[in-house]
Amino acid sequence: MRLLSIGLLSLLASDALAAKELSTAVASDQIGAVVEDGTANLDELQVFQQTVERFSERLTEFQREVHGIVRLREADERRELYDSYDAVITELEDDDRALRQTALRRFEAFLDKYPNAPDSAHVMFRLAELYFERSEENWSLADDEHRLLLDSMSDDELVFAPEEPLKDYAKPIALYKKIIERYPDYIFLDGAHYMLGFCLSELVSEQHDEEEGVAMFRALTTRFPDSAFASAAHLRVGEYHFDYNQLDQAIAQYERVVELEGRDGRLYDAALYKLAWAHYKQSNYDRGLALLTELLDWSEEVFFPRKGQESPMAPEAIEYTAISFSDLADLGGLEPVDVAKAFYQRAGAKAYEPRVYKRLADVLTQQARYREAIDTYAYIIERWPNDPENPTYQWTIGSLHLSVDPPDPEGAQRAVAQLNDRFHEQSAWWKANRANPDALSVARGYIERSLAAVATQYHTDGLASGATEDFAKASEMYTQYLTKFPFASDYYEIQWYLGDTLLKGGKLEEALVEYQQLLKAGEHNFKEGSLWLEMQIRKQLLINKYGTFELLPPDAVLEKKVELPSGAERDIFGLSEDHQAFVDACDELVNADFWAGVTRIEAQLATEANAEKR
Repeated sequence: MRLLSIGLLSLLASDALAAKELSTAVASDQIGAVVEDGTANLDELQVFQQTVERFSERLTEFQREVHGIVRLREADERRELYDSYDAVITELEDDDRALRQTALRRFEAFLDKYPNAPDSAHVMFRLAELYFERSEENWSLADDEHRLLLDSMSDDELVFAPEEPLKDYAKPIALYKKIIERYPDYIFLDGAHYMLGFCLSELVSEQHDEEEGVAMFRALTTRFPDSAFASAAHLRVGEYHFDYNQLDQAIAQYERVVELEGRDGRLYDAALYKLAWAHYKQSNYDRGLALLTELLDWSEEVFFPRKGQESPMAPEAIEYTAISFSDLADLGGLEPVDVAKAFYQRAGAKAYEPRVYKRLADVLTQQARYREAIDTYAYIIERWPNDPENPTYQWTIGSLHLSVDPPDPEGAQRAVAQLNDRFHEQSAWWKANRANPDALSVARGYIERSLAAVATQYHTDGLASGATEDFAKASEMYTQYLTKFPFASDYYEIQWYLGDTLLKGGKLEEALVEYQQLLKAGEHNFKEGSLWLEMQIRKQLLINKYGTFELLPPDAVLEKKVELPSGAERDIFGLSEDHQAFVDACDELVNADFWAGVTRIEAQLATEANAEKR
């Protein structure tokens, strides 16, 4: 396993420059004749040359095979492929280790026999690289074991946990130092400086020496200003100064990296980002914002066309652009969204501008500046009305109104009510996003929640005020909900609430329709309650019509007369449809099994309680 970072041999002109150059040097006239007692031992050199070539070729072959395996299938087949190729990869890794061990022995034997040969520096350089790779692999294995051990230990045992393993760079460090001391004209002397600086600077190594590591990077930039490693070395020195808040020195180093790399350089974006960050820490917001904007422009104009993705530094640049706007607003007593708008009016519209505003709203929310966050989200919705995430932002505005001090429930209600107005199925936003099913699904979910939330709020207002208009508003919203979401999981519950608002709003016949539909529906927890309310509504309808539900109504129709045992006659009147319906409702209510409903509800509550415990 290779854990090569920015400072390793990947910083060479090619991925395997050291091995390739060494092979070339050994195979060509560069190495010349290694002299032992004045006599060239060409046979031994040829054997050594063949070993180097086989090692390099096997490494290349190993990389090709593994890369080929990984590219064979798309993501949905990768797991199966990984399983089937595990044995192959393991075998190749074992081959790689065996070849490395063979090369190590050959290189060590060569140096023992020819310690001062003019071209022994090549062998030392390659041997140091192999030592380095072995150290990385050994540490990785030890670190995995250490993590497994920690995972297996209890909290009490963790007190006695062993220390984390460290990397042992003693052998590569010794070789790099020897190369620097003995071979001042070595072609890869700059690489030796860089790798020595890297090994000494590594935090999790036994040989960690930050000052000496930085000194080696400085020496590289001074002795080899045109080296392929110069930019990386300047960046390392800049990081050192940045960590110690020596910002002027850090800025000078970052500026040098930007100059050396140019817009096509591999470290250009990293240096530009750190340069902007250093200016930000000095409160040079204008300069920092200009650099962050330059980085984001470069990511879109240069990096994306080349790599098919944005620069890794782009998200961080978005982050600190938003933070800078927030800080500038604080300093000037301004609204953050206004600071951002003024900046982009000067800089010009940017494709990434919406991302900056979104991050600014997040930053303000994290800082508990809820009203400013509300204004920022509102501006996003206004400026980019078809943004796929606008329903989420609108819902967030409603939530933030409840987070301000004091809470603003009316503002929350207005914000949530706007969800249905702005993002319903006939809206311009919906049509613009019709090819984005995920966005439509999210919007539908928020609309469902918003209608229920607004209706519930009106319902609550009505219960508090007793005002008919509040119940009417709630009824309207509940009706919209049931129409838009006929398959909602809480459909029966909402229908129950609709019946309640209609009932309390004086619309008895309409309420009766809802309760009758609930009685015809499948199993739910509102059936028994609907039966009771149906009886009550029919009773009230009789009272409203006749003033009583017990006495003979004036429009009753005489059906017949019946002679009683006493000889007297009794008039028998027919029941009106309303009276018959009332009697039927009473009969159903008397025969209803209310305990079954209670048992069902208790079972549901127990299931929910158990689920919460799990």
